[in-house]
Amino acid sequence: FSEFIQTNQFAEAVSSIPGIVNKYIDHWMNEAMKVVVRLQSDRLRDEAQAENEDFLNKLDENIQKIIKEQVKERRDDEDKDEEPSTGLNQGSKRRRAGKEPESTSAPKEKTSKTSGKSTEGSKSHHKTASE
Repeated sequence: FSEFIQTNQFAEAVSSIPGIVNKYIDHWMNEAMKVVVRLQSDRLRDEAQAENEDFLNKLDENIQKIIKEQVKERRDDEDKDEEPSTGLNQGSKRRRAGKEPESTSAPKEKTSKTSGKSTEGSKSHHKTASE
């Protein structure tokens, strides 16, 4: 009878091995998956951070270029504003070249050669445009 009990205990021990091995494998697979997920997350975070840094650097460069261009344009505009006071008469040159603003020239009116038709629509349109 004792041999049967010992054999039965041995059989139970042997039969429980696959369950123990499965738990062991599950545990280490879960640990390995955690490591893989952490490594992948770290890699993706690092890539995203590098892309963000590149984007911010390019954005900063572009903003600096825009600011430099605006400062240069302001200086150029200020220089142009100061030139007439230094004796250069570019303003009258522009007027002689026909680049005078339209507000100082006489308004032009359209005339209609058709008789009996109303030109009121075009006149009101012209008034709106000249105002």
